[in-house]
Amino acid sequence: MNTVVIVVALVLIALALNNRRLQQSESYKAFSVPFASIMDIGFLAVIPLIVQVMGFDAAWFIGGVVVVAYLMGSVIRFNIGHLGSATGEGDTALRRLVPTSSWVLAGAYAINIAYYLQLMGVLAVALFDSSNKNATNWVATAVLIVIGVVGFTAGLTKLNALGERTLPINLAVIGAFLVGLLYFNLAEVLSGDWQAADLSGKTDFTSIRKVLGTLVIVQGFEVSLYLGNQFPKELRTRTTRYAQIISGAIFVATFALLTTLFDTPTDQVGVGAVIDISGAVSDLLPYLLVFGAIGSQLAASISNVAGGGSLLVETVGTRLSSRYSYLMIVIPAIAMTWLTDINQVIALASRAFAAYYALECVIAIRVSSRLPASRERSLQIVGMGAMGLFMLFIAIFSIPT
Repeated sequence: MNTVVIVVALVLIALALNNRRLQQSESYKAFSVPFASIMDIGFLAVIPLIVQVMGFDAAWFIGGVVVVAYLMGSVIRFNIGHLGSATGEGDTALRRLVPTSSWVLAGAYAINIAYYLQLMGVLAVALFDSSNKNATNWVATAVLIVIGVVGFTAGLTKLNALGERTLPINLAVIGAFLVGLLYFNLAEVLSGDWQAADLSGKTDFTSIRKVLGTLVIVQGFEVSLYLGNQFPKELRTRTTRYAQIISGAIFVATFALLTTLFDTPTDQVGVGAVIDISGAVSDLLPYLLVFGAIGSQLAASISNVAGGGSLLVETVGTRLSSRYSYLMIVIPAIAMTWLTDINQVIALASRAFAAYYALECVIAIRVSSRLPASRERSLQIVGMGAMGLFMLFIAIFSIPT
């Protein structure tokens, strides 16, 4: 019965998201870009890693990471609203900080692409032989080569078109997964069999550093900062807030609904575990998640290659052709794929994005300091400073799970 519920939910959600009138709405377009960036299906695979480290204390820290991401999103939204006018006033510090931030973000994208595709490879081979790391790396490398060739020969438009086609299906898979979990939990409650898994973990400074090394699972909201040529700042600010609130609710709900499954026997370890334990909900679900993971991680990778390439062109100027900028993202990503494993690249991507966010906090403080003096401005600067220091802490001290 649960399989029927999942299939029906998948079809209904996919049909709703494929509504032409909805997709042509400017609000939907502005919302879907950051939401899709945040809601790659990889977060499902990272949750077991966090639980493995901290047991049920992980619930508080997952919620904490979501809250931190929302607060950091507030800084990004402040920059969306104020940065354009401020940089036009001849501020030397901002003229140096903004391109520096762009370079750091481009590097973070290269690492993040390696994370997306390593994770895609791990999940894709999880149904067969998750111990073959070379198979995972070859899958990721092959996809990166294809993306690089398409970007070099056809450019940004073709890349974005490839990514946009997978978005409704990716979100439908996540929605169907949650519906299936909800139905499974309700059935367990009604039968009197529901109970939380008996898990214990160790909450200390080391485990906290490991959880902070998963910041990358809530990354993606910053993309709205670079969509000024497509959407007005008020729309970007509003839709990014909605994207963070909805995605954060999905993260927390997923963890809550998975609690009864965390002690399900499995031969898999790490990111492959979620594929295995999902079979307790429905025999269809592992295959659905693998399919969704491939589409989700592919779309996210394409988006990051396109975004990173655009950032490089914007930062370097006309001296750099966009077709070569994609290769400047793809080639380091291939190197990262072979030099790291999935746990290392998750932590490394988290540290890179934390460094970028710290710079955005510095930029926001600089912009805020140029506004008229007020109590609100002073509180803003203090809050931005605290967030910047916290991001710097993550960039320096977070470690692989």
